[in-house]
Amino acid sequence: MPDAIGPGGMRELTPLRATALYICFFLSGVAGLIYEVLWAKYLALYVGSTGMAQVIVLATFMGGLALGSEVLGRRADRVRSPLRMFAFLQFGIGVYALVFDRIFDFGRWAFILTARLSGITPGGLVAGKILACVLTILLPTFLMGGTLPALGRHMIRTMSGVGPKISRLYFLNSFGAVFGCLLAGFYLIQTYGLQFSMVAGGAINLAVGLVALAVLTRERQDERYFVEAARVEARIHAETPLPRWAVAAILVSVSVSGGVSMMYEVAWIRLLTLVLGSSTYSFSLMLATFILGLSIGSFLLSLRRKQTGYTVIFGLSEAAVGLTVLLMLPFYVKLPYWFNQLASSLAREPATFGLYQFCTFIMCALVMFIPTILQGITLPAAIKVITLDIRRLGHRVGYVYAINTLGTLIGSVGAGFAGLPLLGIKGTLELAVALNGILALVVLTTERERRWRLRSLGIAVLATLVVWGWYSVGMQSWNRQVLTAGVYRTRERIPGYGELLEAIAKHNTVFYRDGIDATISVEDVQKKDPERLLVVNGKADATTRTDMPTQKLLAHLPMLIHPDPQKVFIVGIGSGATIGSVLAYGGARHVDVVELSRDIIDASRLFEEVNGRYWEDPRVRVHWEDAKTFLQVTDDRYDVIISEPTNPWIAGIAGVFSREYFETCRDHLAKGGFFVQWIQAYELEDTTFFMMLETFSSVFPFYTLWNPTRSDTVLVGSVSPYAPDFARMERRLSAPEVQQDVNTVQLSRMLTLLSLQMADRARQPSHVSWFGVHHSDFFPILEYVAPRGFFIGSSAGGAKWIDVRNQSPSNSPLWVHEYLKQHIPTAAELRECHRFYLESGWVLHNAPRAWAIEWADRFPKDSDALIAMALAMPTTHAQTIPVVHAANDARARKLACRMKFEDYISTRTFLSDAGAWAALDMLEETLSDESFARDPDLHRWIGELKYDLGMYDAAAAHLHAAAQLYRQLPGREFDAQDAGILLCETLLAGGRIEDAAGAYRSTLGRFDADLKVRLVRSRIEAELDRQAGR
Repeated sequence: MPDAIGPGGMRELTPLRATALYICFFLSGVAGLIYEVLWAKYLALYVGSTGMAQVIVLATFMGGLALGSEVLGRRADRVRSPLRMFAFLQFGIGVYALVFDRIFDFGRWAFILTARLSGITPGGLVAGKILACVLTILLPTFLMGGTLPALGRHMIRTMSGVGPKISRLYFLNSFGAVFGCLLAGFYLIQTYGLQFSMVAGGAINLAVGLVALAVLTRERQDERYFVEAARVEARIHAETPLPRWAVAAILVSVSVSGGVSMMYEVAWIRLLTLVLGSSTYSFSLMLATFILGLSIGSFLLSLRRKQTGYTVIFGLSEAAVGLTVLLMLPFYVKLPYWFNQLASSLAREPATFGLYQFCTFIMCALVMFIPTILQGITLPAAIKVITLDIRRLGHRVGYVYAINTLGTLIGSVGAGFAGLPLLGIKGTLELAVALNGILALVVLTTERERRWRLRSLGIAVLATLVVWGWYSVGMQSWNRQVLTAGVYRTRERIPGYGELLEAIAKHNTVFYRDGIDATISVEDVQKKDPERLLVVNGKADATTRTDMPTQKLLAHLPMLIHPDPQKVFIVGIGSGATIGSVLAYGGARHVDVVELSRDIIDASRLFEEVNGRYWEDPRVRVHWEDAKTFLQVTDDRYDVIISEPTNPWIAGIAGVFSREYFETCRDHLAKGGFFVQWIQAYELEDTTFFMMLETFSSVFPFYTLWNPTRSDTVLVGSVSPYAPDFARMERRLSAPEVQQDVNTVQLSRMLTLLSLQMADRARQPSHVSWFGVHHSDFFPILEYVAPRGFFIGSSAGGAKWIDVRNQSPSNSPLWVHEYLKQHIPTAAELRECHRFYLESGWVLHNAPRAWAIEWADRFPKDSDALIAMALAMPTTHAQTIPVVHAANDARARKLACRMKFEDYISTRTFLSDAGAWAALDMLEETLSDESFARDPDLHRWIGELKYDLGMYDAAAAHLHAAAQLYRQLPGREFDAQDAGILLCETLLAGGRIEDAAGAYRSTLGRFDADLKVRLVRSRIEAELDRQAGR
């Protein structure tokens, strides 16, 4: 079908060809946002995640787009075929994506070289980051910047098409960007990883280039005619040039408009982070909503057919943006409460996670949608105003886009580094509104027709006065405490906004800062036991009470275990309590601390009671830097590395749980060094917990697990076997400075400290491939699965499954057992240990009972011990059992056996198996009766008793019988599974690995979907591998 002839003799594209190119530009937008997300993640792997690093990445990205728009926009007007130029730009971008891995490695090498040559100074690190970003992403962003001018120059062949078609192209590209943002943030990266996602983006660009060339082959015969027709069109539709001052005013306004747009985006994202939380899904939805609004605005403008009035549209849109924000600003402080009302209506289960994200989108749209729709009108309108000659369309489009992009860069940097820190969220938004008003007046003043100029100025001024009047009345207060209260973590519905205000009234804010990296506050909570909190983006990241045992234990464990810890590296400051604990050891000669947020460094000075005023100690050097970045540029090796990041569901934090991060830390350990990792077991699913543990143990196969609080797990890992030296540990623990520090968390006794151990896997390689999935820098699955655990509010029960303190003494090889063999505890030690667990019973539910029994057994004349044991012991069937058992009835005898077994289980602890033999005698006597020979319950109970007593072969025989008998009974599948699991555990404990594998196949194979069963299978496979020397 030949192209239609338009006004002035210009050939118009056929609908089919136009549609093909529109789809191409949509796909180009998809790929562009995929790249933006991927490049940010790639570059964070070595330039880091500090606010400064993020600005450098953004500046390079925006700078490349601006430079490409200007340079290639001019080129688009001079080439014979702008469409061919567009195609080859797509090819260039696509090929670059396919080889990006090599370019990434080169950029990383350049960064490390530059940083080391500078002596690892702050200036050298910044220079290295800038160089690396320029080498890595400047070229593709330069090419991306030229795509709109090139395609616009080809598709727009009449002046009448400038307004609608530029708007349509901008809409399609932006709408594609929305799709690309969601595709990358919700599917591609978590399913296929960074490398495949980059290749997918490259494939999109290559396909777009091929389609563009296919369209071009049908038009090649018209290329020369196209150039001549453009001259004819320019003569026929020539417009009177704008005065030079008006052009300058419009161009400056376009640039400032871009800056104001980014001021809004930065402030809104920080606001919504406090409202919604800072998961990677939340950020994806914030960005997608912002771009979606822009795309809808440009689409609405594309429907306009009039060729005049674009100056008025530009100016009134600027005014409307500011006024709509001003209208909504008084309501922003209520957003946390509204989100609670919306999200609390959902059942917290995996099936509703998608609905929860939709609720997040609704809140984003509530804040951003109307203003961004209006913002989306401004840039296409400005291009129409500036473009007066079709022959210079490419240059005009490129130039306007370039200065707008340059403005967005300045606006984002200014808002992040000056606006938020100096003015706060509210002040930054108010400044942006004021700038919108000024822009509206400047733009409307350039309107040529006096009638429209006066009318539009009158409308803008009147609307501004009305809205400012409303704002002055409506904005009565800006309660920052509502925003920092972390309401998004509350799963229950808050009865009313008044109740929320009443709850936060107990918090006294002593420090607040909307910083470059995050919003930080320090709050004193008035309650029975006053507590000071360090709050980061609405989440308490450190406290002076609740998680203080964890903060302290992170330091004391490696400092006590290591033979001579002199150099220590700490990741994250928080309250600084861990630093203070390290400094209590005189042997610590040098302590490097890295922290992402400068504001946290400042806020930690308000926790001097727990951190020992670490900033005054000459042994400490604090670095405002990303730990991954710092470790890549330094050659220092450390005796101890302590990593205490916040929760992995927070965007960017998962990077310090990756295999590559652990490997980097391993490479910076001195011989015999220890790496300590804090894993928060709360707001975490079991599968996620085991994936994190599997990733850790793949690098540090020798490790111990500790449990300072119920919801926290501390891992002490090494690349070589290690064991405790109790004499050395006690000498260090008894030092006055150390005693003073551990007394704050009631851990002044070695016995109490050792009792916190969950498992000892430090004697032999203990890596288990539970799921065969590691969290990796290039496959960052943790960042995407952890938010689901946060949403559900789950607590990783798997941490309890590997806690051997739930087993009998025979099956809980712990350091505390070794210590009790070498050291006879005093009554005071046992009393203190019992009191510690009694006062913090949430650490381990049966620990008070265990230590009360141990105390009473060793000191039977101590009345306090006897009272403690009496209070700790559960109600038993001791008086009932003899009567029931004596009855001449099978059911009664079995009931007596069940009660005897249950009584034993209720009193069993990792320190005592008292009652096991008496229970075993009764059960075996009953089983000897032929009428009970095939009773699966008796076999199951006897099997567990013998397992607890270390009689593994005999236990396995009974458990195998129980599993087989259960399978023959309807409705006993769960019991069969339970018996099969214990059978495999028993065979593993007895060293019968091959038999365990066979038992698994025969008893548990059909239950493979169950998590506990899969964990057993993984243990068996690991033991088989070790047996085979793999």
